[in-house]
Amino acid sequence: MNRAALRDLLQTQRRSIWPQDVGLSPRSKSGLYQGEVATLLHVSVQTYRRLEQGQPHIPDFDLLARVARLFHLNEVEWADLCRYARDCDPPHPIRPNSGLEIPAAWAEFIAGIPHPAWVTDQQWNVLAFNEAWAEVHAAGRPPANHMEWMLLDRSARDTLIDWETYWLPSVLTELRTAVDALKDDPTLREIERAVRNDAIVGPRYASLPRAHTSTDGEHRPLWHHKRGPIWVTLLSSMPSDSPRARFGGLLLRSERPHGPRRMLTAPQRPLDLGQAAA
Repeated sequence: MNRAALRDLLQTQRRSIWPQDVGLSPRSKSGLYQGEVATLLHVSVQTYRRLEQGQPHIPDFDLLARVARLFHLNEVEWADLCRYARDCDPPHPIRPNSGLEIPAAWAEFIAGIPHPAWVTDQQWNVLAFNEAWAEVHAAGRPPANHMEWMLLDRSARDTLIDWETYWLPSVLTELRTAVDALKDDPTLREIERAVRNDAIVGPRYASLPRAHTSTDGEHRPLWHHKRGPIWVTLLSSMPSDSPRARFGGLLLRSERPHGPRRMLTAPQRPLDLGQAAA
C-alpha cells in the first residue's frame, strides 16, 4: 500500500466533486466532506476515513469500485487507486463501456495523419480510420472488424502478402490473448468459434502455443490497392482511458527494412543534483 499516494488521490478527487453533482444540496464551492462520502458509499465515516488515510488494512475491490464511480475516476485513475490501495492492477475496468468506446477526438486526430491509421475497440470493430487506410483497400473502405477480416475473409489473404507466414501467427495469438482476457465478450467468442470451424485457420489455432505477441515496430509485406506490393512497419498503442481499444498505423516502405529494430531513447545527461535541489 502506498499510503501517501492513496491519500493524495482520494483527497484531490473528493475536493473536486460538486455536491449538487451527486444529489446533495448545492454549495458555492466544490468538495465533499468525508461524512458525505461515507453516506453516499453506504459505509461508516470511520471506514471511509481509514481508507483515505491509508490505515493498515486491505480494502476490498467492491469498496474501491464504489469510490471510483462516485468520484468519476477514469481508467488510469482507477488503476492508480487499486495499485495504491492493494498493490495490484484492477480486476476489471471501471466503466461498463470501457474498451468499447474512445474519446471522439481520436477521429479528428487520425484524420490528420498522412499514414494509414485507425482505432479499433476491444472487439476489433473499427471506430475511426483515415483516408490513407481506406486507400489501401480495393473497396475504398476498410473492413468493419479487423480481426474477422484478417482471419476469415479471403480478400485479406490477397491484401496481406504471405498471409500464412507473416500475418497469421501473430493475429491468432492476439485473438487467443484477447479471448483469455475477455472471456465473456460475445463478439470475440463468435470470432473464435468461426476460427475454430475454419478449415485453414482452425487447426493452426488449435495448436497455437499460449504466448503473447507484440507487432509494434514489426515489418510486413502488403498489397496496396494504389501502390501495389510494398512493405509496411506496424505501429500500435492503447488509448490510456480505453483499455484494450487499439490505435494502429502503418509506415509505408518501398522495400523491406533490414537490420535490428531501431529504438528511440532519451539522451543520457549527467544529473546535477545541486542544481536540481536549487
